[in-house]
Amino acid sequence: MSESVKSAEESQEGPMQQCQQCINAVAGKEPCLVHGTETIAVPQDGSFVAENHVDENGIPAGGYVKGIGLDIQWQNGPLGRGADRKPQNGAFIEDVMQAVRQRVQHYQIVKRCDENDMIIAHLTAALKECENRTKRREEQQVEGTTEGN
Repeated sequence: MSESVKSAEESQEGPMQQCQQCINAVAGKEPCLVHGTETIAVPQDGSFVAENHVDENGIPAGGYVKGIGLDIQWQNGPLGRGADRKPQNGAFIEDVMQAVRQRVQHYQIVKRCDENDMIIAHLTAALKECENRTKRREEQQVEGTTEGN
């Protein structure tokens, strides 16, 4: 983590110290000069910091999300296809959505509420869309690559 974005352990100024240049970059102003082409996201409450990397072609290439009780390393690069397929080296968005869904399902066992039912339904729908995208990309023979959309 850079000098301008420090974790709670490194700072006495609250959960996250925010890089003002990154906040401006996320707001669509000038790019962050400290972090270059990486996109840094810090919510207003400072509950986490996220860094999203791109490769030389502007294709998403890993990054992370860190906060109290949260440490996600995103998949860096495509997995490839067939004999060229590589092992997964980070989380996919589907992994994180499934983890969140199972946690909300756990809440429903303890104390059921209508809002949690809606959260589960929306996460399930989002996961179905990810599945649909994967299926379409498999049919196009581009799943595991940066080709196509």
